[in-house]
Amino acid sequence: MLVAVGRDTNNQIYPLAWAVKWFLEKLFTDLCHPMGVGLTLISDQQKGLISVLNECFLDLEHRMCARHIYTNWQKTWKGLNRKMSTFVEDFDDQLQKLKAMGETSTDQLLEIHVHHWAKSYFKGTCKCDVVDNNMVKAFNAWILEARCRPIITMLEEIIVIVMTRMHVKRTWAEKWRTNISPVALEKLDKNATTSTKCMLAWNGDGGFKVIHEDNQHTVDLKELKCTCRDKEKYAAAYSQVLQPIKGKNFGSREMIQFFLH
Repeated sequence: MLVAVGRDTNNQIYPLAWAVKWFLEKLFTDLCHPMGVGLTLISDQQKGLISVLNECFLDLEHRMCARHIYTNWQKTWKGLNRKMSTFVEDFDDQLQKLKAMGETSTDQLLEIHVHHWAKSYFKGTCKCDVVDNNMVKAFNAWILEARCRPIITMLEEIIVIVMTRMHVKRTWAEKWRTNISPVALEKLDKNATTSTKCMLAWNGDGGFKVIHEDNQHTVDLKELKCTCRDKEKYAAAYSQVLQPIKGKNFGSREMIQFFLH
């Protein structure tokens, strides 16, 4: 909530303005998504924000910071580690293992709807599978010195900081040898090694059954979908393993951008 509070002649607070819905409406309009369609918002567990999103932005994907949820949960269940599940069956299997450690071990987790924090239940619209809002903390730390300035000076300093960063990153990106970022490319190459351990069965068209350890998934190259819901691993397998099958040229590394942007 954005709040502006003044002080009256009796030296007490005088509320001036407060807004949640208005700010989000302006933000989404500036992003050319007035109803939130195609956008993903990550926040903490603010009940007021949840009600606004449910009322006005039904098409928005609302995620909650899984790190905060996990930290709060671990206060009661110390020593238990988290595990990233990319598909529902694996998620349910992990829940059963938690229940085996204690009947109430999952109650606190499930008080918050899994669509808000479980990667396996995220929509497929957003290609980014981030489950925390550390970006906000990083930005606040980044402008910490500027925030101590008077309002006009603060805004001007933040503009300079942002402009400088954008210029530096743009100059750096111009030196890339591919259209894929170095961080994404590193992940792809790493997962490409893992993908060589997969067993494949091809249906003669654009469909594959991929078996890895105890799991098996269906890959549809025409629809660009995989039941594993892990886009990075799918993209790695797509580029390194699936592409050469039967001499079929299903695509190139340039197509992998679809999974990473």
